[in-house]
Amino acid sequence: MKPSASIELDKKANLLRKSGRDIISLGIGDPHFPPPKLILDSLHHLPDQHSHYSDSFGLEALRTKIATNYEGFGKENILITPGVKQGLYYLLEILKPRRLCILEPAWLGYAGLADYLKIPFFPINLRREGWLEDLKRENFDCLILCSPNNPDGRIFSKEEMSELIHIVESKNAFLIADEIYLHFSYMKSLSFSNYAKKKESKIFILNGFSKSYAVTGYRVGYIVSADTDKLRLAELSQQNLATCTSTLSQYALLNFDQCADSILDYFQYYLENRNLVAKELYLNEEARPNGGFYYFLNLGLWGVEDSEKFCSDILYSHGLVLIPGSSYGSGFDSFVRLSFCIDRNVLVDGLFRLKNALKIGDSK
Repeated sequence: MKPSASIELDKKANLLRKSGRDIISLGIGDPHFPPPKLILDSLHHLPDQHSHYSDSFGLEALRTKIATNYEGFGKENILITPGVKQGLYYLLEILKPRRLCILEPAWLGYAGLADYLKIPFFPINLRREGWLEDLKRENFDCLILCSPNNPDGRIFSKEEMSELIHIVESKNAFLIADEIYLHFSYMKSLSFSNYAKKKESKIFILNGFSKSYAVTGYRVGYIVSADTDKLRLAELSQQNLATCTSTLSQYALLNFDQCADSILDYFQYYLENRNLVAKELYLNEEARPNGGFYYFLNLGLWGVEDSEKFCSDILYSHGLVLIPGSSYGSGFDSFVRLSFCIDRNVLVDGLFRLKNALKIGDSK
């Protein structure tokens, strides 16, 4: 199984820090904020049950609250999992696709899990004009996508979503929609759950609290599905692999619906960071991601064709961590992923180092 490029580079960065180097990471997608105060305070007032098993589906009260965010769904349509990755693993394990399609550029975990489960897969390049026609011509029985997309922040339009659903249904295929970045939508964005309300729907939604509530270490994700039979199979997998999601984490998040002000603050801060990156790198409006908190930069604009070598060089020469585009699919060798979910002063310093390396503007 291939290692996670972002985690591996972060390990290298930590080793360099321990040796005394000044390292800035614009690599890993871990929000720099603490969790909302209400969530932190709740850790001091947990019920005695927090240290014991929950139902393997998850706490009923938490599932009920999650369901209120999905019109037409109830608590029986929610399975709480130890992060989105684990939920994806359960789905691939129970659906057993014979030919999986992944829309790229894509988070490397999709292909990594497919490899691990020995599921044949192929990519469709979202950056190619006519990608929907490419998808229509292909034969597949399961499709994975992310919206807003990691790494490039792409949000599917209503027209694209409708066409995607039509293609998937025409092939009688499953659709797994990863919406972990949905809260960080800088333009109007719809959830694929709007197409998934019928009992016979073959659409599964993945989401969680990690990114929007700055609790990546709590490991609380969930699956939303109208197909309660398939959800039950995923729950059986959870019973045998994890028993349940951390009960402590579930109780800590029980009042997530009362944290709107903090969540809005996070959103506004990262929106400003997004705009700062564009200003510092002289990027036009079209180059700004529509969602998430990453830029997928084509360094070919600055004469760099091998981003893997560039990322290795800039780590040691300038103390900056970026993730090479080859981690997100084929055909992206000149790209890097730059994360802006970081303190603004640190981001400014990181951008100064990048501009120096690329010889952009007045950085020297």
